[in-house]
Amino acid sequence: MLLEPVVKLYSKVILEIYNGHKSAAGLEKTQIVGQISSYEKSLSKARELLATRQIDADDYQKMKNLCKVK
Repeated sequence: MLLEPVVKLYSKVILEIYNGHKSAAGLEKTQIVGQISSYEKSLSKARELLATRQIDADDYQKMKNLCKVK
Protein backbone atom coordinates (compact mmCIF):
# COMPACT_ATOMS: atom_id res chain seq x y z
CA MET A 1 0.00 0.00 0.00
CA LEU A 2 1.27 3.50 -0.83
CA LEU A 3 0.25 4.95 2.54
CA GLU A 4 2.58 2.69 4.58
CA PRO A 5 5.87 4.47 3.61
CA VAL A 6 4.29 7.83 4.43
CA VAL A 7 3.22 6.57 7.87
CA LYS A 8 6.73 5.22 8.53
CA LEU A 9 8.33 8.52 7.49
CA TYR A 10 5.86 10.51 9.57
CA SER A 11 6.54 8.30 12.61
CA LYS A 12 10.29 8.71 12.17
CA VAL A 13 10.01 12.51 11.95
CA ILE A 14 7.78 12.67 15.03
CA LEU A 15 10.20 10.49 17.02
CA GLU A 16 13.20 12.62 16.01
CA ILE A 17 11.42 15.81 17.06
CA TYR A 18 10.32 14.26 20.36
CA ASN A 19 13.81 12.97 21.15
CA GLY A 20 15.29 16.36 20.31
CA HIS A 21 12.94 18.12 22.70
CA LYS A 22 13.49 15.49 25.36
CA SER A 23 17.28 15.85 25.25
CA ALA A 24 17.04 19.67 25.26
CA ALA A 25 14.82 19.50 28.35
CA GLY A 26 17.32 17.18 30.02
CA LEU A 27 20.15 19.59 29.32
CA GLU A 28 18.13 22.50 30.68
CA LYS A 29 17.33 20.51 33.83
CA THR A 30 21.03 19.73 34.32
CA GLN A 31 21.91 23.42 34.00
CA ILE A 32 19.22 24.44 36.48
CA VAL A 33 20.32 21.82 39.01
CA GLY A 34 23.90 23.06 38.65
CA GLN A 35 22.82 26.66 39.26
CA ILE A 36 20.83 25.66 42.35
CA SER A 37 23.83 23.75 43.67
CA SER A 38 26.00 26.82 43.16
CA TYR A 39 23.50 28.98 45.07
CA GLU A 40 23.37 26.45 47.90
CA LYS A 41 27.17 26.48 48.22
CA SER A 42 27.22 30.28 48.30
CA LEU A 43 24.52 30.40 50.97
CA SER A 44 26.29 27.76 53.01
CA LYS A 45 29.50 29.80 52.90
CA ALA A 46 27.58 32.95 53.87
CA ARG A 47 26.00 31.15 56.84
CA GLU A 48 29.41 29.91 57.90
CA LEU A 49 30.83 33.45 57.76
CA LEU A 50 27.86 34.77 59.74
CA ALA A 51 28.20 32.03 62.38
CA THR A 52 31.90 32.78 62.84
CA ARG A 53 31.17 36.52 62.96
CA GLN A 54 33.34 37.28 59.95
CA ILE A 55 30.38 39.13 58.43
CA ASP A 56 27.40 40.86 60.03
CA ALA A 57 23.71 40.20 59.47
CA ASP A 58 23.40 42.97 56.86
CA ASP A 59 26.20 41.48 54.76
CA TYR A 60 24.63 38.04 55.10
CA GLN A 61 21.28 39.40 53.92
CA LYS A 62 22.95 41.02 50.90
CA MET A 63 24.66 37.73 49.99
CA LYS A 64 21.40 35.85 50.47
CA ASN A 65 19.55 38.28 48.20
CA LEU A 66 22.10 37.66 45.45
CA CYS A 67 21.19 33.98 45.51
CA LYS A 68 17.41 34.42 45.27
CA VAL A 69 15.87 32.68 42.29
CA LYS A 70 14.38 35.18 39.89
